Amino acid sequence: MSPDQNTMLPQRVNARLRSFGEADYPRVVELGTAVFPDEPWSEEEFRHWDASWDHTRYERHRVVAEDAAGRTIYEALQAELRRRGATIVHAGVAKETMTESIAFLTRRGFVEVQRGFESRLDVAAFDFARFAGAEERVAGRGIILTTLAAERQRDPDALRKAYELQQACGRDVPAVGEVTETSFEMFLAHDVDRPTALLDAFFLARDGDRYVGLSAMQRRLAQPDVLSQHLTGVRREYRGRGIAMALKLQTVKYAQTHGYREIRTGNDARNRPMLRINEAMGFVKEPAWITFEKRLG
Repeated sequence: MSPDQNTMLPQRVNARLRSFGEADYPRVVELGTAVFPDEPWSEEEFRHWDASWDHTRYERHRVVAEDAAGRTIYEALQAELRRRGATIVHAGVAKETMTESIAFLTRRGFVEVQRGFESRLDVAAFDFARFAGAEERVAGRGIILTTLAAERQRDPDALRKAYELQQACGRDVPAVGEVTETSFEMFLAHDVDRPTALLDAFFLARDGDRYVGLSAMQRRLAQPDVLSQHLTGVRREYRGRGIAMALKLQTVKYAQTHGYREIRTGNDARNRPMLRINEAMGFVKEPAWITFEKRLG
């Protein structure tokens, strides 16, 4: 549901609930950063996310509570879910260290269905000598390491091919439930035109004219010395050849060359192949993020 749509919201004596509005962006960003000070938000990113929302595939319902306890918001959203005939609801904003949030959900019938880790790499401390020959071995198999920025200059179909590769690799990422695939327009909005996009840090592995692997990074507007590592993936038939490691090494070279302090990446706990690569490279896992699920009667 778009932010400007009116909805019937339950009212409490000590609270006023209303639909999210244009003037709320600064305060919501402030609140988000207060809750997760190590993951500060940017209003520019938040606004871009909303502006590029795919209303043909996803609904959005966002409410603002003034002088309200969390329970008030929860009850309002539960009422909206019932009105829409929802059968399952997910909540994914709790770290394992956030015991009060976890207790709030479990008391209301939520159960854990997914666990993932953010891992962080100290860029300056990275030792490339430990991985000597990794990139050369990939090159010896005829695989070219390049970037989306370079490929756009070479191949007029680069964006479409990168999108198709991203979708193919993304299908093998562990997820909760059935994932709705991203449209090409959403790929452009979030990986190419987003304020944080770095096409020279969107690394690709190419076999001839076919893209077979990727490892993409984006900057953080509120943390200019940190890079976010997004999807790293390799087509199934090309796995086991060292391509993922070679791509990841490119991301660290980029970070060192451009003066970044840290790379942060996220992985599902079930994705052991990628976790092993990150652990070998020296990424350190933070407390897990937990996704909870409740089935509605």
